[in-house]
Amino acid sequence: MRRVALITLIDRHGNYLLQHRDEGIKTLPGYWAFFGGKIEENETPEEAMYRETKEELGISLVDPKFVLETTFYDKYVPKGKKWVWIAYAEKQTQIVLGEGQGYGYFTLDEIRKMKVIDHDIETFEAIHEFVNKN
Repeated sequence: MRRVALITLIDRHGNYLLQHRDEGIKTLPGYWAFFGGKIEENETPEEAMYRETKEELGISLVDPKFVLETTFYDKYVPKGKKWVWIAYAEKQTQIVLGEGQGYGYFTLDEIRKMKVIDHDIETFEAIHEFVNKN
């Protein structure tokens, strides 16, 4: 079972950060997705989230919030489990893209219309609900 730790930053307008995945990769080429990735052996989901954030965004997080743990299955991705966090982007947050062909901040309505795998759209909906309750 695939195990991944994921993060999205939220800007001051309530938009969510997504990565535009490279076209030449094996899994989900050209899709928009979370930042994050595989949880290594002997690594906790939280440790993986911090490591992946540093590798892929070039930033050290301050006070990320755990949102959910969920099991997923999709025809493009093997069955797995994902742990998801959010963090709020500060005005001075300087992203240094370590993976993907680009990134951007988007509203939930925009995400629903983008090339995003179904279970990630469901996860963004859960994040949106979490943010609005907290």
